[in-house]
Amino acid sequence: MNKRLEKQWKVTIAVLNEARSSLQESEEIEKFINEYEEFLEHNELELALDMLEEAGLEARHKPSRDFWFNLKKAAEIMGLENRYDFYREKMRNS
Repeated sequence: MNKRLEKQWKVTIAVLNEARSSLQESEEIEKFINEYEEFLEHNELELALDMLEEAGLEARHKPSRDFWFNLKKAAEIMGLENRYDFYREKMRNS
């Protein structure tokens, strides 16, 4: 892996973990968090992002603006442009 991609990968993981740490633990999101951790272990960053998004949508205690900001930032690093508007909307409504 070249140095630039390795750096992007590490930054993406840090941003995802920052989003993850802002979620309040609850039973309804436990399965998503477990899957997030599993995907992260296998370097499946987009799938890990998917699980955090699902956790955020299902959480009893709605995530903060920072949570959605970090998901948007991770999507930007990964070049997932189709997700930007959704995360912006979630940020506005948080």
